Amino acid sequence: FVVNPIHAVYEMRDCRRTIPNNIVSSASYATLDGHLLAGEERVSVILRGNDAVDVEIVSFSRSAPSINGRIVWPFIGRMQKQFFLKEMEHLSRIATCK
Repeated sequence: FVVNPIHAVYEMRDCRRTIPNNIVSSASYATLDGHLLAGEERVSVILRGNDAVDVEIVSFSRSAPSINGRIVWPFIGRMQKQFFLKEMEHLSRIATCK
């Protein structure tokens, strides 16, 4: 059991001003002291005027300065790519109702 504290940097829901004729929702969070990693992540979803949906995940992370962070980084760093690929596959299945 591991506690990895984060905080919301911002949240934007159903914003129509960012990209004309589109609806954008986005959320960003960052790690806090005590987290095994140091970094930020943003997830954005754009509903286009033609009913297409775009999903963007932007992530920056590195090991936390703690000894525990440096120990787990080689393992977590490799797992992140797989995690994001699985996350996108899951969102795609939901969007296509499969």
